[in-house]
Amino acid sequence: MIDTFTILASRLSVGERRILCDHLTHVGSDFQKSLEAGTQGGTICMAYARGEIIGGARADSWENWPTLEAFVRSTWRGRGVATYCAAGLVASGLFRASNCYCAVFDPSMMKVAGRVGLHPIRFSRAGDGWSVDWRWK
Repeated sequence: MIDTFTILASRLSVGERRILCDHLTHVGSDFQKSLEAGTQGGTICMAYARGEIIGGARADSWENWPTLEAFVRSTWRGRGVATYCAAGLVASGLFRASNCYCAVFDPSMMKVAGRVGLHPIRFSRAGDGWSVDWRWK
């Protein structure tokens, strides 16, 4: 059984931040860096199985865009955990409407966002910043 809860990212415990940082985020990602610094923002829907964090999805605001990103343990990928958590964020009212545009930063999030009724716009690294990746629009 999977349990989920939604929390402000700033209220994550040190232990939760450490697990996310060490096991669920991309090395060097902006989110990983913010977890390490304790400055993470947004709202997270976390998924647990038998008391262990198995994944989650996070909504935040970035350059006037609502964002959606997810992180799932490798042994749980492909089972819908990211979509389940993203649906929790949508149900919590974090997006203005179910047909809201949102920024995503990984190709896998295109499907996740679409499955929960959002319209994703993919952004890719461009030097030190980000730009719209028109291949994924």
